[in-house]
Amino acid sequence: MAAFFVLILVIYTVFWHDVEKIKRVMPWQFYWV
Repeated sequence: MAAFFVLILVIYTVFWHDVEKIKRVMPWQFYWV
């Protein structure tokens, strides 16, 4: 159970980092979501 939580946390962190990077590259896309 703990390993599953860590896995989700890592995936969420990586995903959020990617979202922030995409926001810096194309911020206009997020105004249309």
